[in-house]
Parts: sequence; C-alpha cells; structure tokens
Amino acid sequence: MAKLVVFGLILVAGYAEAEQNNKLTLVMPTEGTVGTTITIIGEGYGPTETVRVDFGGRLDVARVTTSEEGTWTATFQLTPHPAGQAKFTCVGYKTLCSNDGFISIKGRLIEVTPENGRPGTEIRITGDGYASAEDIQVSFGNNENILTGKANGMGAFDMVFTVDRQPAGKRIIKVKGLKSEFFNNAGFEITGGITSIEPGYGPVGTKIVVNGAGFGAGEKIKIDLGNISNIADVTSDKQGEFTSGFVVLSQPAGAKTIMATGLKSHQIGIDRFVVSPVITSISPTEGFVGTIVKIQGNGFASSESIRVDLNRSMGIGRGQADEMGRLSVEFVLDAQPGNKPIRIGVIGRESRRPCYLDTFKIWSRVDKIEPSAGTVGTRVQVSGNGYNDGELVKIDFGKFASINIVSADQRGVVSIGFTVDAQSGGKKAVIVSGLTSNKVNQGVFEITPSVVKLTPESGCVGNKVEVAGTGYGANETIQIDMGEIKSVAVVQSDDNGQFLSSLIIPSQPGFRDGLVRVWGLSSNMGSLKRFEVKASILITPTIGTIGTNLLSVNGSGFGADEIIRVDCGNQLGIVSVKSDAAGNFSANFELIAQEIGDVRVVGIGLTNFGVATAIFKVEEQKKEEVRVETSVETIPAPAEEKIEKGQ
Repeated sequence: MAKLVVFGLILVAGYAEAEQNNKLTLVMPTEGTVGTTITIIGEGYGPTETVRVDFGGRLDVARVTTSEEGTWTATFQLTPHPAGQAKFTCVGYKTLCSNDGFISIKGRLIEVTPENGRPGTEIRITGDGYASAEDIQVSFGNNENILTGKANGMGAFDMVFTVDRQPAGKRIIKVKGLKSEFFNNAGFEITGGITSIEPGYGPVGTKIVVNGAGFGAGEKIKIDLGNISNIADVTSDKQGEFTSGFVVLSQPAGAKTIMATGLKSHQIGIDRFVVSPVITSISPTEGFVGTIVKIQGNGFASSESIRVDLNRSMGIGRGQADEMGRLSVEFVLDAQPGNKPIRIGVIGRESRRPCYLDTFKIWSRVDKIEPSAGTVGTRVQVSGNGYNDGELVKIDFGKFASINIVSADQRGVVSIGFTVDAQSGGKKAVIVSGLTSNKVNQGVFEITPSVVKLTPESGCVGNKVEVAGTGYGANETIQIDMGEIKSVAVVQSDDNGQFLSSLIIPSQPGFRDGLVRVWGLSSNMGSLKRFEVKASILITPTIGTIGTNLLSVNGSGFGADEIIRVDCGNQLGIVSVKSDAAGNFSANFELIAQEIGDVRVVGIGLTNFGVATAIFKVEEQKKEEVRVETSVETIPAPAEEKIEKGQ
C-alpha cells in the first residue's frame, strides 16, 4: 500500500494567519486505476481563494474555491499514467499555499470484447495503468501464454488474440505485466459454433464438409440442414472440435440453415448453405432434330414454373418443379447449328437462378427427300439439318457429283433441289456433305422407269409405232407388250437406262384404253402407257362400176367375235359378218344401185362400236358398140296381088 506523504510549505509574508497552518486533511483513495475518482480535502488556505490541483504532469485537473475559513474539497479522476507513484500538487492562488501527495496507480482492464464466442473468435483487450513500455502476457483458459504484447509509454495497451481450440465453457483471461507484476482477470465463455462450411452453396447432391469448435469434449453432435433433421451426426474431439461431411438431400432452392447441436453441452452452431438449381441429367445427350429430350434437375423453388431454353430457342420446354424443388421436363429438339455443343438452360420463375449445360450435341442428317421416287426429269427437294451455321453444303446424286451447292442457314438447316438427270434406274444415293464440318449424310431416291415417247398414241393393225424410255437398268433387256400380245418388241437399254425402238402394231382386237407395257427383264420394273388400237377396213378393188364387180372387205381392230355390219353408200347392212378372236373379218358383196363417184364403205362393230371407213370409187359404165346384121327375106305376095319386079 502506497503511503501519503504531505509536505508543508512556508507561507509568504502578508498571510500570517495561514502561515504553517495549511494542510491536506484527507486524500481518498490513495491508490487506484486510471479513471478512479480521488477526493482531496484541505484547510489553512486563504478565505475564498482559488485552489488548483495538478496531477501526474497534467495541470488543473481540478479547481475549487476555499470557504471563509480557508477549507476546501476537490475531486478529480485519475488520468492516464503508468503504474507506480503519481504525484499531485494543490496550490492556492492568493496565499500560494501548496501541498503535495502521491497516488499509487494500478493496472486495469478497460474492455474485453466480445464476452463469448466460438473458437476462432477474435478477442480485443484494452487496458492501462501498467508500467511504461512493459511486456504484457495474456493467458486464456488452459493456454498460459496465448499472447504477449507491450504497453505504450503511458502504460496502456490494445491487443487482440484468437480463441484457440478448447471445449465449451467459461474461461479466464489473465493479463499480467511482467515488470509491474500487475495482473487482471476477465471472463470469456467459449460457445459452440460452425467454423467453416465448404462449399457454401451448390445443388442437391453436393458433398458438404462442416467444421465446428467450442462444443463439449467428446460429445455427440447432431447436424440439421434446412428441413432435414439429423442429416448427420458426429462426435467432437477432446478440444470440442468436429468435422462432418454429408450430401445435400432434395429440398427447394434458397438459403438453408445448417445447425450443429451438442447433445450434452447444448451448444448450438448455426451457419447457412445456399441450395442452387442444377440440371442432374439430360437424356439423351445427343440426337437429331425432332428427338425428345428429357431434363431432370433439383434445387428449384417449391412448385415454381420452369422454362427451358435451347440456344436461341427460348422457352422450348416448360414444366413445374414439385414441392421439393425437383424437376422433370421434356422438349422436342428443334433445328440448331451442329458446329459446337448446344447450351441448355433451365431457369425458375421464382428462384431466378439459371443453370446451364453445354453438353448437348446435335447430329446432322437428311430428314426429307420429296418425292422419294420418280422418273428422269423429276424435280427433287432435299432438306437436312445439323450442319454448321452458314456453311456450304453440296449434294451428290447417283453417279453425278456436286449436282448442286447451297449454304446452310444460321440454324444449320439446308434445303436444296435438283433435277433427276439421265441415269440408269433403281435406288440412287443422295449424299449431302458439309464442306466445312465434313458432315456427310445419305438418303435414297429411286429412279423409276418411264415411257417418254409413244408416237403415235393410237393406230391400226400394221401401223408403225416409235417407243422411247428412261430409268431402266443399264444395258437391260426390255420387253414391249401391246394389249394382250407379248413381246411385240425386245430392245436393249444403254448405260444410262435409255432406249429407243419401233414396232408394228400386231393383229389383235381393237381397244380404246389399251396399254403398252414396257418392262425391264432384269430390274423387274417397267412402265405403262395408254394406246388405242383402232378399227380399220380394206376393200378390193377400190374402183369399179355398178354390177360388174364383187367387192371384198377385210377388217381388223374390231372386237373379238363381234358382229360387224357393213354399209355401202346408201345401202345399209349390205352384208353382216362375225369377226374372229383377233378382231379380223372378211366379207364380199356386189356393188349395186350407187351414184357415180366416191362411195363410203363403213364397217361398224355392233358390240364395241368400232367404226372404220374406206372409199370405193364408182365409175360410169361404158356403152359397148352393137353390130346389126341385115338379111333379105322374100315375102310371098298375096294371091290376089302379085307384084312383080319391074312392073
């Protein structure tokens, strides 16, 4: 304990009444920390004079006026000062009476913040009243020297240390001056807490590692996540620390509370994990335009509406998450460029956290050839997709390369046309090739046979007909049938499946809607063309006179076994006859009673109504000269008259 030493001063002349009578009657307390209030009482000073108190080098820490009797009382607070004896002086302004004394300064802790926290918490300690520039040692709980610092010249300090690994409970902070040997204590309570979470956000299925400290030594700790209780449990070590890993289970998007609870200490540590949306699967991951793609995900807001985007195709699919934020939605793959993986984006209306995958690959293909079959000269339109944006695409057909070249559009779609040129019939490859991407796709177009020329398209038995065709097999034998008559002609096609032939209409019944059948014997393919076999008649002779000639009529191209009526001029049905199985007939009749000139001879089939006409020219009959022989006959004279010659 420091002692108060009071020194009396001799009063100056003129104040005999105060001479040697001034003194300090009370100083209380005589020791303390910075900020302590000191009370000083004095007497023997001049009446109503001002008394000033100085302390530790600071002037005028207090000022009072004495009473009429020269007594006074002053109070002041100890200002910052290093540990040890701090001098104060009391001086009267009139009498110049003066008294000194000392206050013993002791160290103190000004503040310890915070008062509780988990391991890893930073604690700030401030203090003063320690020895000038002395070393300060701090102990915490079972750590005897958690920090060593240094006071400043005034004995004050401001230090920070971190709560180390210790179990939950109350701990003592001891602050000791190594020179002054002052020490002060403060209390701090270690509480349980989560010290780290890695990662701090992620989708359902994320593996989380949670670290905690400040729990009871060796106690069981239960961990909850969001709406899932006891998702994991772990036992702390002897320092009250733990590490636990677990997988985030299905729950809606957003910040979720992670709570670690010590079942014995009842310490609770709280942190948060943000559940973010994620696409968990895409099936399939590649395909053609038109493929149905299924997307599954989780971590969306409960029951929120979901939009699926595919590159530039916004909202190509739509769906709704379930109550747990899980998603399953399908969409149909539309046209997209195929030069890079396609980005699939899924965004919830409420969660507003888009998630993307750049893994879908679109295949190129020829998706349409219209028509798929046709003859030489047919216009064909080919469409495809999955090519690069804007790349040149060529088309090869059969044995002809680069029959056309076009550019794909920005979606990788190509539409290209060509005309089927002359080549042999059958299935031909249609090859569509991207010149940049080197993507090659193939389709098939079938060239079918066609009769491109049948001249004339009608005729009579015995007439000549020209036939030409395309689309037959290369160097193929081709049989031409007419009506019921097989192999009227047999020809050979060239390398390009073309041919040109002529034939004579064979004897057969007439028909209006008959068919010429042109058939490839190797390809077993052919073409049909309508042809009309007309009725015809031939008369012999074609000129003569009435009654002098017997006309012969021969007909063909009439119905099989048909009754044919023959008319001649104004004589109807001059003769009737029945045709044979090939539609031929023959008849004779005598020309009678016709006018001179051209006379129409008409053959009419009474069943198929085939009609044929021929012209007979009737000539005027020439008159023949008649020779008259004269004879002289003697006629006897009557009896009564007798005339004699010469009388």
